[in-house]
Amino acid sequence: MNQRDIARIAGVSTATVSRVINQKGNVDRDTYAKVLKVIEEQGYVPNTIAKSLRVRQTKTIGFVIPDIGNPFFPEVLKGVESVCVQHGYNIILGNTNEDVETERSVVRNLRQQRVDGLLMILVDERGETLRWGLRGAEGRFPIVFIDRHIKGFQYDSVVIDNEGGAFQATDYLLRLGHRRIAMIHGPVTMTPGGGRLRGYLEAMRAWGVEVVAEYVREGDFRTKSGYELAKHLMSLPVPPTAIFGGNNLMTMGIFEALRDMGIAVPDQVSLVGFDDFLLGAYLSPPLTVVDRPMSDMGRIAAELLISRIENRDQTAVRKVVLPTALRIRQSCREPQS
Repeated sequence: MNQRDIARIAGVSTATVSRVINQKGNVDRDTYAKVLKVIEEQGYVPNTIAKSLRVRQTKTIGFVIPDIGNPFFPEVLKGVESVCVQHGYNIILGNTNEDVETERSVVRNLRQQRVDGLLMILVDERGETLRWGLRGAEGRFPIVFIDRHIKGFQYDSVVIDNEGGAFQATDYLLRLGHRRIAMIHGPVTMTPGGGRLRGYLEAMRAWGVEVVAEYVREGDFRTKSGYELAKHLMSLPVPPTAIFGGNNLMTMGIFEALRDMGIAVPDQVSLVGFDDFLLGAYLSPPLTVVDRPMSDMGRIAAELLISRIENRDQTAVRKVVLPTALRIRQSCREPQS
């Protein structure tokens, strides 16, 4: 069964059948309904592979993420999916597990599957993975970066104000009266890790508060590092009165460590995290967090990518920076003497 068969049964031209299937061109209502009825009765499924070979487009995009277990990335995916459904694109997800070698393999596999473009949240911000994966197609293959901007590449990116969000959270703790504020940040070689650390340091300087080197610890954006570093901080001779977690998973690890040590939040130590997550508002106490528009990030990135794929956007490379918001709940209070 092909389009010619559908046209013969419906008594219309193959061009009309094509317009109905692709939802392009003008077809009167009665003819449209008749063709659809024949398609449904015959169980016809268009050969998308053959079509992609003709038009050199698969209507598929690849989405490269570093950790499928992080609640942030599925929320971004929701925004991506909403746009792709609207424009008739499929998504192939590639999880790199925060590993550069896996990232190389994922990028290569997606290119081999002839995706039309890539949405990328890269682990390797030096760009070596991407250079290897593109192999001469750099600048011609549509890509949009999410959550980080890779220097040396002329591609659109959608990021958030990491410095501003971290400044806001630290400033909030300072206004409550805290001075012994610790931060567990992500790798400074990554856009989120470096930006959030700078925001914390900027707020401390703005208040004239000395930064205690022992209070500034680098994690890896995973729960375990937040757990272990929180235990280290709270075992110091003079522990902090507040801890700022640099992402949702590390904040969850911090929360678990404080619970296991029998340290009450917020009575003995205040806790604020970067990134909201589903259970954050339902913990005891509910967590104060720096929230960011995760779904919007995915939606905007997908719109940029599809516009580039379809050559509807010929403008210069754009970097979209979205704002954050501090969600004040019950995990912070003034320090106790």
